[in-house]
Amino acid sequence: MEYRENEPNQALEPHDDRIKPLHDLMWYVWERYHRPMIIGETSGLKEGRDEWLKDVVEESLAAVNSGMDLHGICLFPAVDMPDWHTGEWLHNGICDLVEEGDDLRRVPYEPYIAELRRWQKEFNRVMTLDTDPLSDPVELQDVIDAAKRLQPEADRNWH
Repeated sequence: MEYRENEPNQALEPHDDRIKPLHDLMWYVWERYHRPMIIGETSGLKEGRDEWLKDVVEESLAAVNSGMDLHGICLFPAVDMPDWHTGEWLHNGICDLVEEGDDLRRVPYEPYIAELRRWQKEFNRVMTLDTDPLSDPVELQDVIDAAKRLQPEADRNWH
């Protein structure tokens, strides 16, 4: 993104020389602190959410393979939110919000959910609701094993 002080930020065009792979940005932080990391409050937009998730997870797995101690990715928001500048719905959550009169209805965005489920399978995660969510903690070794098995590489033109 290109920061613009008095107007909304602007996404860089593909192949812009300023684009850095997420892996490289994470590496700058890793080199400075050498501390466990998470990617917090991040999401894709509109119809690109599933591809965005694929890209972020692959970049993260490349980071794990290069030695970074990455502990997680926080998807935010779970449910749609309005743009801070325009108030229009961003369509960036697992569910969109659709106005129906005075009410808002949650509508699951199926391509994003399908991609999330695909990664849950890759990481050997639970695929059904669990009555005790603390009974099966995330094992970082599952993520490390997936990174070694899949061998993703950093992508300069990630979406």
